[in-house]
Amino acid sequence: MNEIIKIKISEIDDFKNHPYKVELGDELNDLVESIKLNGLLVPIVVRRKENDRYELLSGHRREKTI
Repeated sequence: MNEIIKIKISEIDDFKNHPYKVELGDELNDLVESIKLNGLLVPIVVRRKENDRYELLSGHRREKTI
């Protein structure tokens, strides 16, 4: 079931098999500024794991800006 809920960042674990590396630099800084000005327009996507934890599936760059 897809739903939007608020969860604590501390409850989110990285997806260990994520194929892309998040690069720190100008593009990430631009994303930070965009989120400051416009808010988070596209929510990150997680899936529930055991023990009330979540695994990050999409939005690794956005998660690094928070």
